[in-house]
Amino acid sequence: MSKVSVLLEDGHGEGFLATVLGLPECKARGVSRQEALDNVRKVLLEHLQGSEIVEIDIESEHPLLKRAGIFQDDPQFQDMLAFIEADRRDKF
Repeated sequence: MSKVSVLLEDGHGEGFLATVLGLPECKARGVSRQEALDNVRKVLLEHLQGSEIVEIDIESEHPLLKRAGIFQDDPQFQDMLAFIEADRRDKF
């Protein structure tokens, strides 16, 4: 069993409107709150019928990885790390 978030709006005398968040095409009305929720549940189940959620791999490198290790040969790098460590130690 999964849970979904539903926006339930009071129609001020014209019933209720229930909309599945993230799926604006899945909405339903009802005279009462419960009827609107029951109706949107049916609409959502019909919408999902025959569907599946799949994960796919995308070959993409994180942009920060391009910069990883660029200072490893810098002669001042270890001094900078020591300075940062001392500064953090002084603050906490």
